[in-house]
Parts: sequence; C-alpha cells; structure tokens
Amino acid sequence: MANFRPFEFIRAAGKLGATSVALAIVLFVISIVEHEREKNFPVYWFICLAALFVAIGAYLAWSAERDKWEEEKAKNQKPLLTIELIAAFFDVSKIQGTQNLQVHIYTYLRVANLRDPCTLIKDGSLTLVVGGVEYTGKGDDVCKSGNWLGHNTKFRLGGEKIGGVLSETFTPVRRLTSDINWEHPLVRGVHRDGIVVFTFQNQMDWEGENPHIMNATHIRLSLTDTFDQRHPITIDSLGIPNGTLKNVHTPISGI
Repeated sequence: MANFRPFEFIRAAGKLGATSVALAIVLFVISIVEHEREKNFPVYWFICLAALFVAIGAYLAWSAERDKWEEEKAKNQKPLLTIELIAAFFDVSKIQGTQNLQVHIYTYLRVANLRDPCTLIKDGSLTLVVGGVEYTGKGDDVCKSGNWLGHNTKFRLGGEKIGGVLSETFTPVRRLTSDINWEHPLVRGVHRDGIVVFTFQNQMDWEGENPHIMNATHIRLSLTDTFDQRHPITIDSLGIPNGTLKNVHTPISGI
C-alpha cells in the first residue's frame, strides 16, 4: 500500500492530534477487551470516544496541511489588475538641452487590483499607430511633472477650474505610479483613478490631420507592477485631444 502513510498523518496532526489518535486507539482496545470480558460497562461509550478522538486528530492534521497550503498560495499569488482608459491627452515639448521635440500622452486611468497581495505600479508602456507609423513610449514620472491638466474638451472629473484667456479647463489629477504612491499601494477590491504620463522621444507626424487631435489606432497600453507583471489593455482607435500638464501649487484663477 504505497499511499498508506499513517506516520505522515500523525506528524501532520501535531502533538495534540497525535495524542488524540493514540487515545482513540487505547479506547478502542479497551472497548474490545471489555466486550470480551462481558462486562456490564457500556462499551459503546468507549467506541464513541475513540471515534471522537480520531475525528479530532483528522481535523488537526487537515488544518495543519491547509495552513501550509495557504502559506504556499500566499507566497506564489500575484496581483491581477484591471485597467480602464477614461481619457487621454497629448502635449509636445522640447527634449531638455536640445531642439528636438518629444510627445507626451497623458492617460487618465482607472485601475483596480482584483486579488491579493497589494502592489504598486512601477511604470508602463504605450504602443500606438499614428499616421501609419508605430510608436512606443515609456510611462513614468521622470519626463513631465504636474498636478493640473489644462484642456479645451468636455472631459470633467469634478473639481475643475476655469482660467486663461481662452477659458481653458483645468482638471486636478494625481499620479498612479509608485514614486508618488509608495505609501498607498493598490489593495484588493479597491480602484484608484489617476494619470500615467507616456513619453515618446521620436518625432511623431500626423500631417494633414487636425493638429489639435491625434488620431491613433492599434493602441496597446501596459502597466508593470512591483512583481514585474505586465497588465495590458488594447484599444482599436482613439482620438487624443491636445492638453497640457501643469504644476500649480495655488488655486487656479485667471491663468
């Protein structure tokens, strides 16, 4: 009987479980002896107690193995993020120290972690096709800072302010990456809204189209968590309006 492992069962049950099994065996033997001696003592009590101790030992053995399984599961389990793109804006700036232009795409995302453990968003990547050419940008907090997003669209989150000569709308934003949120990881069952800035340092060209709208197709956005897992979403096509990320420390009024 290759699968008959009584010593493993006793070992798994621990001291208390092993004691329960030992008492069950003793009581069972006593019940047999008492039955053979035809004593008037109700033997079934011994049998019931023996069965009870066996059940206790079995439960303790199962519980110990279950604890080990839970610990191993916790060690190997990884977060599972869902990502929803709420809005996206683009901006153009010069690469520091050069006359070359770079494009920033500000993606406003809703991210939720569906399972333990908690995690942070390290960075991301965004690949899209513009004007028939594929571009890939990196998402992080290095290339562009700002806590207000200026735009002339109907996009509203709540808390918007109006400023500037053209009555530009300023939307308050917060970052999703770990540099900003290291004290507030994504926990299971809770979603978080915010932006990830993707920077493209190769020149984009959508000549002949509306210069204030970037029409992109074949969009693949991916976020990387602190377990180095990538969580992707794909979008067939998207019209990305112009917007500007600004770092404003005071309430916006007449900017």
